[in-house]
Amino acid sequence: MAAKRLLIIDDDPAITQTIERIAVGCRYEARSTTDAASFRQLVVNWRPTHIMLDLQMPGTDGVELLRELLPGPDAARIVIVSGVEGRVVEAARRLGIERKLNIAATLLKPFRAAELRHLLEEIAG
Repeated sequence: MAAKRLLIIDDDPAITQTIERIAVGCRYEARSTTDAASFRQLVVNWRPTHIMLDLQMPGTDGVELLRELLPGPDAARIVIVSGVEGRVVEAARRLGIERKLNIAATLLKPFRAAELRHLLEEIAG
């Protein structure tokens, strides 16, 4: 089976560490960052198969990062993660779909470890 590489961007290091730890337990290779420039570099150089993208980060707009991602047959499966209102998350999801990105799911904060584990197993495909 091909490696599953999960790239996580979130402004909260505790969240990124939690997601990373659970992802490793689900047999993903995982890398995380709180920095948009590092995220962009990892997307190009590490080529993740899956991305968990927070919408609200200081100094960076998660929706803008979503706009920068490219569609295609090898494009990463994207999970939009956020603690903002559900309508905002849904609008970001629709934007991703309109751009032909591979939007796999949304995950609202706060989430439970079991919920995240189930999601990661579900989208592993």
